[in-house]
Amino acid sequence: MPSRALQDLLLQSRSGLTYPSQLCSQATPIEPLNCVRNDVGRPQQCCPLCSKLLVSESLVQHLDKCNQNLTSCPHCSQGVAVAELDDHIQSCPSNFRSCYVCHSRISSCDLAQHLQTCGHGKVLRMFHGTSLMAARSIMQEGFRASTKGLLGSGVYVTKDPSKAQQYGPVIIECDVHIGAVAVINKRHHSIQKCWSAHGFDCAWIPPHSGVVSTGMEEHCVSDPRRVVAVSMSSALEVRPPL
Repeated sequence: MPSRALQDLLLQSRSGLTYPSQLCSQATPIEPLNCVRNDVGRPQQCCPLCSKLLVSESLVQHLDKCNQNLTSCPHCSQGVAVAELDDHIQSCPSNFRSCYVCHSRISSCDLAQHLQTCGHGKVLRMFHGTSLMAARSIMQEGFRASTKGLLGSGVYVTKDPSKAQQYGPVIIECDVHIGAVAVINKRHHSIQKCWSAHGFDCAWIPPHSGVVSTGMEEHCVSDPRRVVAVSMSSALEVRPPL
């Protein structure tokens, strides 16, 4: 039958309490079960993630760089501690995009919301590729909405002249009244064809978003009156804006 003092010591060790050392009255913590002692009696811990024995660093220091505790930033691919991922994303330079309307630096997750109001009252120069006969009609009568296209009904324009060249030998430069922009940044987007019914004036496919095989950006404007033809020229004469 163990003595009363030994029973108390065992009870304290199981509950993780401290006990007084036999050599001094200072309370000493009882070591956890996953710790071992080195030759000089100093406790050493094992990482609970990778099981590495920690000799010269604390568990907190090790977890900051433990391979089992790291994940990749979705924007810059840098290894980041799981607990710090949200803070890293908020300041990651690769997470910010330049708004093509106002040129402000906006985080990727906030860009769609930003473009809902940024384009009001803004006019941008864009391009529309077509045939010579259609170009003459547009210059005389204005644009008409196309009934076919990846983004549904509307006038298709782009900021990239090389994109416009794919649709015909004649390029029409036009002023586009942007308005509220719907960002269609993935295939089979929930409002890919019905964005105008949700109150948007324009739909935008960002470059390299995986929606189109060429990786080029594209706009669709619901109301043809928002697109004003300025001039027409051969596709070979048009140069990208600086």
